[in-house]
Amino acid sequence: MKKISLILYSVAVMGMLSCGGNGNGSVKDADSVEIEVETPAVATTWNLTEKGIGDVTLGMDVAEIPDSVAGLCDHVEKYEGKDFVGYSFTLNNVETFQAQDTDFDGKVNLIAVQGESKLKATTGNGPVYIGMPEADLLKPEGDTLVTKDVDGSYHVGKFRIQTQDGKVSEIYIEWAPTEK
Repeated sequence: MKKISLILYSVAVMGMLSCGGNGNGSVKDADSVEIEVETPAVATTWNLTEKGIGDVTLGMDVAEIPDSVAGLCDHVEKYEGKDFVGYSFTLNNVETFQAQDTDFDGKVNLIAVQGESKLKATTGNGPVYIGMPEADLLKPEGDTLVTKDVDGSYHVGKFRIQTQDGKVSEIYIEWAPTEK
């Protein structure tokens, strides 16, 4: 029985010494625990602007389209249509946006946000996003006029916005080779 008591006493003393510090400097409270925490990287908020999204901009050479952009897309897939060559940018298997060469000049002429994308367009009339109620689109929040074309699409500055069933369904910007 004496041996068991001696062993338990030794374990208790060793535990107290290990919690009390290393003998150098001040002794911290035995109940405190130091945890080293890494500072997380600053997350970038991606938005469609009048120029594009991040490094994907109107007028850029399609050969310069990146394979991935952290937080924006982890995969880019090229596809071809009758009147364009397109690039689908996806993140976790959800398309975030598309870029297209609509006149086969090797330049990005159109950038579009649609489908399940969570990206917003930063317009002169406030943010616009997929699923936004059409009525909210028409509420003035900035100094840019919202106009409606005969085809039913809206213009907010350089942005064209399509609606379906009373909600924003597509937002896009276009570039022509004559623009600088």
